[in-house]
Amino acid sequence: MTTGANNIGEIVMKTSFPLNLEYYKPSTNTIMSIGKEGFVHTGDLGYKDNDGYIYFMERKHQIINRGGKKIFPYFIENIANAHPNMLESAVFGVPMDDSQEEEIKLCIILKRLKQLSHEEFHEYLKEHLAYYMVPRFIEIKQKLRSLTERIKIYLLQKEWNTEHVKNKTCDTKFRNFIMVSV
Repeated sequence: MTTGANNIGEIVMKTSFPLNLEYYKPSTNTIMSIGKEGFVHTGDLGYKDNDGYIYFMERKHQIINRGGKKIFPYFIENIANAHPNMLESAVFGVPMDDSQEEEIKLCIILKRLKQLSHEEFHEYLKEHLAYYMVPRFIEIKQKLRSLTERIKIYLLQKEWNTEHVKNKTCDTKFRNFIMVSV
């Protein structure tokens, strides 16, 4: 097996002793599956280093499909978080029309007492990311984390369909905020 961060794949496990795994209250959108010969497909993507350590990268269902390319939100978040005014960010795909394609949305939290316009940040991202990785939608938020201190991407994606959020989101393609007609 080839190691290193350039060799990302699904994390699959198998135990050396017999084990019968089942889901507790299985849901219809469960990603993890138990395949032939007891291999457990986790739905997590990662890579293995030369010492045998496994590094988690992303959930398989969070990969963004844009322009025929598969984009890992992790890479965009690393660049976004490197900006000196940035505290943290969350990147996810939002559906466009009825196609399988997605656009990239970036939600950001600025450091306390720091300011940054959507336009300035978009220019920064264009300088530091491949053209196909630059988010189309940028929203500056007050908080990203839930009460459990986790960023819940599925809630941010669900918010995408609300008028309130769209009015606060900058569409960098048209260089303006999304206006929702009432």
